[in-house]
Amino acid sequence: MNFRLGRAFLILLLGLTGRDLVHASPQSRRPTVPVEDMTREADVIGVATVLSATVREESRTGVICTDFRLQFSEVWKGDPGREFIMVKPGGQLPNGDKLTLPDHEYTLKPEESVLVFAIPSTYGNHVAIGYGLGLYRVRAGSEPLAYRITEHPVSIGKAPPQTLRALKEQVWRTLGRPGDPAPAQLPPSKSSAAPNPPESGSVAPAALPTAQAPVAPPTEGSRGHGSVLFLGLILILGIVFLFFRKKPDLSP
Repeated sequence: MNFRLGRAFLILLLGLTGRDLVHASPQSRRPTVPVEDMTREADVIGVATVLSATVREESRTGVICTDFRLQFSEVWKGDPGREFIMVKPGGQLPNGDKLTLPDHEYTLKPEESVLVFAIPSTYGNHVAIGYGLGLYRVRAGSEPLAYRITEHPVSIGKAPPQTLRALKEQVWRTLGRPGDPAPAQLPPSKSSAAPNPPESGSVAPAALPTAQAPVAPPTEGSRGHGSVLFLGLILILGIVFLFFRKKPDLSP
């Protein structure tokens, strides 16, 4: 299927990946793209669950593709909508026809959790930035971990992961958003046990405002503005009073 492979690269460079030409270049075996760059380029960023994987032949180009249907549990940027399809070039049809992209192959299974940095394709769906560079496997746990798909194309391996929290902080910092706040905690009752100390490296939640918080005093500008309004009101009332008092009696 060499003709399919050549046509696939041509379609990918000119159409399927749209404006992601620099980051999607397959010439480098293990390219890297900073999270900040992917954040600025991506239209949709978030954590999602793979619902299904369907291999098909794109009718407009004849390229074999795999459609991954995703359901988002966290959206960090953009709006994935109700139906989100992420397309990966390559796959094997039921009749045996197959397309592979050397050094850029990966598989995803239903119910897997992924972090995706996606851009729109010219065919109405989305693709991950840079042939999978914008795609991570996510392992759940007390501290979820993210494994870049280019280093773990089949399953989670030995390459060092990143924490999902650290990636989210990079994304939010690039977008100029405040850090993800920890859930508010209610004050413990007298009968409850002493709270456990925070884990090393964790950020303590911000203190909730109380009813006793002092109110900032009025500024000099606000005081002056209030005095002018007060004097003006007195002047208007005085003029009205004098007008009605001096009005001549016109009755016979």
